[in-house]
Amino acid sequence: MKKILKIVGIVLLVLILLVILTPILFKGQIEKAVKNSINNSVNATVEWEDLDLSLFSSFPDAELKLKNLSVINKAPFEGDTLATSEELALSLGIPQLFKGGPYSINELALNRAYVNIKVDSLGNANYDIAKETTADTTAQASNGGSALSLDIQHYEINNSRINYLDESTKTFLRITDFNHYGNGDFTADKTNLETNTEAIVSFEFDSINYLNKNSLKLDADFEMDLANQKYTFLENEALINQLPLTFDGFVKINEDNQELDLTFKTPSSDFKNFLAVIPETYAKNLDGVETTGDFTVNGMIKGIVDEEHIPMMDIAIKSDNASFKYPDLPKKVEDISIDAVLKNETGLLADTYVNLDQLDFRIDQDRFSAKGNFKNLMDNPLIDLTANGTLNLANLEKAYPLDLDMDLNGILNANLTTNFDMNSIEKEQYQNVKSSGRASISNFKYTSPEIPNDVNIAKASLNFNTQKVTLEEMDIKSGQTDAKITGTLDNLMGYLFSDQQLKGRFNVQSNTFSVNDFMVAQTEETTNETENTSEEKETTPTPTGEEAIKIPSFLDARLDFNAKNVIYDNLTLKNTKGAVVIVDETASLENVSADIFGGNIGINGNVSTKNATPVFD
Repeated sequence: MKKILKIVGIVLLVLILLVILTPILFKGQIEKAVKNSINNSVNATVEWEDLDLSLFSSFPDAELKLKNLSVINKAPFEGDTLATSEELALSLGIPQLFKGGPYSINELALNRAYVNIKVDSLGNANYDIAKETTADTTAQASNGGSALSLDIQHYEINNSRINYLDESTKTFLRITDFNHYGNGDFTADKTNLETNTEAIVSFEFDSINYLNKNSLKLDADFEMDLANQKYTFLENEALINQLPLTFDGFVKINEDNQELDLTFKTPSSDFKNFLAVIPETYAKNLDGVETTGDFTVNGMIKGIVDEEHIPMMDIAIKSDNASFKYPDLPKKVEDISIDAVLKNETGLLADTYVNLDQLDFRIDQDRFSAKGNFKNLMDNPLIDLTANGTLNLANLEKAYPLDLDMDLNGILNANLTTNFDMNSIEKEQYQNVKSSGRASISNFKYTSPEIPNDVNIAKASLNFNTQKVTLEEMDIKSGQTDAKITGTLDNLMGYLFSDQQLKGRFNVQSNTFSVNDFMVAQTEETTNETENTSEEKETTPTPTGEEAIKIPSFLDARLDFNAKNVIYDNLTLKNTKGAVVIVDETASLENVSADIFGGNIGINGNVSTKNATPVFD
């Protein structure tokens, strides 16, 4: 018995010594095998700070960890970082260590990684780093028993982020908080893959933002035909923000293209699905939101993806007689009807279009409706839009949790149709803008950091006639100043849709115009330093105690004016007439005359507030 115990003790001691010494004995050999395998496979510089080998953490397998891994591109992206990772963990069978290879990886975990994918304007991709396989490289990898192969059964990516920029198609995709895992046998020709994915996704195409930090969750099983590179959806459910979707169909990767045949739909028709489409930042918490009616999404994406084609698609969004009410807001949105479709019937990118056949809703007694279509989305968008109805703008914030920089207020009435293309707007070719109808707003208050007092608009009416927009009336008051304004707007669509300055010519009649109402308190930047790095310095505006006129930067206009009283500081000018041309934060006075001190004066000149110190001439 003592002999048996002695033998068992010796065996245990030897095993303990092997467990302790194996990482030391085999670390260099495995690190060399990993480096040789990578160098034989990729045209990039792959480095890591340290390699750890452990027999404890993943027993009965050995775990190999590469710390602070980096992949740096060579030409044509010389010096660019393709990927970094704080840790890459690989799992392999312990017996392989004693055989000296080949080494087969059966589990892989990538932790806190950053992947930066880029395609330049010529179509070169920085991820295209795989070397061509030749007979020499194959023989080199197989000789010496030190090759590294991937026979993965489980993989995971944790707390990572991915950037994808394609300069040739102006496509930008950002994925953050990316967590993903998969279980499957990648050594078999056909296998089932179980996956789970969570991420925050932003997507921009041709400077248009389609997704902005949208939450994505996907729990999906795939049938993988690895021999034919075909992946078929089995059981699955996705959450985009909080919108549930289920998918059917497959994705197939061919030599020259990708083939898609997918259908998807909402598994339920609750109208809360509509609110779930909106990014959570804007829709806020949907807990406790009361809804009636339905909302459905049914889509089809089918076809070939290559350099010339996208898949054909037919995605329909519908809702009928729906309503919603947030628990903490007093108003309810009712009688909601939506009928919209995104289509492409040719597989050519330029032929993608959106039809909005119906959008109706009501808040209290106010009803509003719109419809239109949007074509040529990827090149020069063509917009044909009709809007009709009444809106109390203040009720929008009382019915929906908006987070805006300014307060909405006033009563909007609209009955108009507009038709234009974005190129004409951007190039100021307003003869191509066709609009008709009327719009008015009343009891509206506007605030801006460029204007010290609220601007109150009692009433303003616009008449749309082809490319010209006529301001038929506008009654405004700000501080002591009152004015009645008529005129024409040359580029209202450019101001609304293309961030252009508002251009036009106006006639202004005023009983009192106080320049003091437009004097803005001057500030200067002061720097607050913390005890840490200089990157944490903060600048804050500090009042100087001085005031100056601030000419609005959004105006490019001519104003012909007649004011009975103009107040400037402690001076009062009577019967002031003339014209002022405002452009680029500069006001030019033309043939201005006024009565003062029992006489009459004439003024020409300009004042600019573009720089910190106003300039007069």
